[in-house]
Amino acid sequence: MFLPLAFSLALDSAAPSVPPPARYQYEGFIDGKTVGNNSLTLKRGPDEYIVDEKADAHLPTGDQSAATHMTLDNQLRPTDYSATYTVFDEPAKATVSFSDRVATMVMGSDTKTIPMGGSSRSFIVLDTSLVSGYFLLPAQVRAFAGADLTAIIPGQGGSAFLNVIPNDRPARPSDVPAGDVSISFAGEIPFVEWYEPSTLILDELSMPVQNLVVKRRR
Repeated sequence: MFLPLAFSLALDSAAPSVPPPARYQYEGFIDGKTVGNNSLTLKRGPDEYIVDEKADAHLPTGDQSAATHMTLDNQLRPTDYSATYTVFDEPAKATVSFSDRVATMVMGSDTKTIPMGGSSRSFIVLDTSLVSGYFLLPAQVRAFAGADLTAIIPGQGGSAFLNVIPNDRPARPSDVPAGDVSISFAGEIPFVEWYEPSTLILDELSMPVQNLVVKRRR
């Protein structure tokens, strides 16, 4: 569902490196109607971060669900990712491992090797209908000082090269807290993220082309 190509970020030098370890819940809307729910848990280990997510979507074309597990090092670089999808009652699995500047993606019997983009400083994971990768973007872009990134998109078996576009100022939605700042992504499917600069917690993700809005449930 999510296919980002490029983005920009307003940075806050006082922000922590990651949102607080906790459980976070999000609800997706298309044309104002609920279409899905996502629940993710962020944990911190001695030298790593772990994000687990469960998601359910109820679309006109049918129901979908997914469960994912992602591990990142203490610099917020992904080290491994696994996902189990159920799309219209059909199960599928994907795994991604990362080594230096190469990602290896396995889906069923297919294996694909994806090199990091030439000017990228890190891989990130942005799966198709899942929130966890988007949730981490403010922290990751801050960690890599706004550098270019290569996004792995396991649910579609592909990748996208992401470059920061500075100085975007999107209109603030009426339900976004006044203190939030934004990340804007321009591309085939543009989207905007609003997050708390003091915690880096994602409050809202919007994709106007798809009339899609994902909001944090408090």
